[in-house]
Amino acid sequence: MTIKSSLTQLFTNKAKVAVLAIVILACLCIIAYYFIVMQNNKSGFTSGSNDSPNLKPSANECIVALFYADWCPHCVTFKPIFQQAKAKMENKPCKSSTLQGKTLRFEKVDCEAYPALSKEYGVNGFPTVKLITTSGTTDYSSGRDLDSMNNFFFPN
Repeated sequence: MTIKSSLTQLFTNKAKVAVLAIVILACLCIIAYYFIVMQNNKSGFTSGSNDSPNLKPSANECIVALFYADWCPHCVTFKPIFQQAKAKMENKPCKSSTLQGKTLRFEKVDCEAYPALSKEYGVNGFPTVKLITTSGTTDYSSGRDLDSMNNFFFPN
């Protein structure tokens, strides 16, 4: 039996081709999931972190809290930007009119690990960014890029 005749027999049986296609698709999905999880870990967000988020601000502090889920593709995209914002802005006094002088502290909340916090802060979608001060909580509604975040907290 030649290779050509073997391939002909394989592709004439449509059921075998369908099963092979499903197996290949499943393998590709598993590989894609693995790389998404690895990207999360490289950007400073790890699954199963034992660090409990501290969402209790001091009197002169504003917590910028990111509520996320590891499976969310929008979170995967936003996490590195949030990390860059944290590196650039954390512990600096805010210059926005509503948060004037408050020191910024960045926290992240894995909503799968902390569902009670997600419910307490009214998180309905991902990623969600909340601004938490002693006077209350508001939604961050500006852009999800580093320049927009910088302009929100430090307007010219």
